Amino acid sequence: MFKIALIVFTSIVLACLQFSSSYAMSSSLSVDVSISSPMVRRGEAINITVGLTFDSKPAAGCLVTVEVEDPTSNKIYLWTATSNETGQASFSFKIPRDSLLGNYTVFVSAVKKNGGLVRAVAQPLTFMVINNPPAIRSVRISHYEIGFGMILEVNVSAYDVEGDCNVTLRLIGPEDLERDYELLKVNGGFKSSIRTEDLKIGIWKLYFYAVDADGDTSSYGPLEVKILPKGLYEASALIDTYKAEGFNMSLAESILTEALDAYNKGRFEDSKNLSLRALKLAKLIKDSYMKIEEALNSLKRARAEGKMVFLTRAEELLKMAQQALEESRYEDALKLAEQSISESERAINWMIPAAICIIAILLLFLLLRIRAKPRKHN
Repeated sequence: MFKIALIVFTSIVLACLQFSSSYAMSSSLSVDVSISSPMVRRGEAINITVGLTFDSKPAAGCLVTVEVEDPTSNKIYLWTATSNETGQASFSFKIPRDSLLGNYTVFVSAVKKNGGLVRAVAQPLTFMVINNPPAIRSVRISHYEIGFGMILEVNVSAYDVEGDCNVTLRLIGPEDLERDYELLKVNGGFKSSIRTEDLKIGIWKLYFYAVDADGDTSSYGPLEVKILPKGLYEASALIDTYKAEGFNMSLAESILTEALDAYNKGRFEDSKNLSLRALKLAKLIKDSYMKIEEALNSLKRARAEGKMVFLTRAEELLKMAQQALEESRYEDALKLAEQSISESERAINWMIPAAICIIAILLLFLLLRIRAKPRKHN
């Protein structure tokens, strides 16, 4: 009996001696772990740095093991490395774009040979993998002012680094009216053609939203689009075009402003009449400028042909036309310029009727001479 007890005691002591030689108390080996960020997006890298000390001195040559578990406790990464002369080991890895979202846990342990093996385990650390929201790169719309009944074209460039996304458009208009549109995917972008007759005349604000498969959203806007009555829009568009061509449209613009003001105050018939007046005036202004330019060219052509003596009236009319233009008397300017052109053309073409007259006079003179010549009698 005594022998049996001695054998059991001896076995226990040997087992304890073996454990102690393989894994010493971890208090002699210290592990410090840091991660580059508590949050990281899919597709980004995360860095794990392990610092080891043994008896308060850098512990070189230690075997370091790092394990990472995903939010479902599945081990997805396992690395081993040896600490350098400063007692450090570094690990870096890129989060796949299809990774689960949520908290990931990092487990770090280290083993050092010190006669036997000394092992230490760090407190687990966590970091969160978050989604990359979709992004709207650009938005293009066909008009910022558009006539009622026309089509508003919308084009959006949007993307999601982890896959596809969808783009929606919300319009908020007069009296807080709302309209929602799902944009169609076309050639890598998103597009929609919006019928303004389905909306209401007035100012509409456009808000764009991109949504990815994870439900994250990014937004763009608002942009403002003004839907005008057709006549008002046509006048505004024409005036803007003529201004861009260099014509002075200040008077037409002032009438257009009155038309807009009348519309905003609900005087729709006045707005319609004023819009038509602004449209006609814009055309008249351009025609006046163009006709004066034509008159000036006619004068130059006549001078080049040496008809200076016949151009006095044409020059006077052109000056009167230019004066009328400066005074915003556009109808007078147009008529005077047309008269100047007629005078210049008459000066250019005067030789033909003059030559005909001279020839006719000469023929008549010869005929009279022939008749007046006395006849010889036998």
